[in-house]
Amino acid sequence: MLSAYCWPQSAKPGETIDVMVSSDHGSCTLEIVRLGAQAQVIETHALSDLAIQPI
Repeated sequence: MLSAYCWPQSAKPGETIDVMVSSDHGSCTLEIVRLGAQAQVIETHALSDLAIQPI
């Protein structure tokens, strides 16, 4: 299972967000998407060494 969320959930250009991920898959690809009239992929990151995190 993979669970993830970002904080804050909204940001202006140049602002920083944190992404928290909990997974038993070990790795995944994370896409940062700008939502608007059309979804636009802003960044893509390969994540590795993922683990289950306590709630």
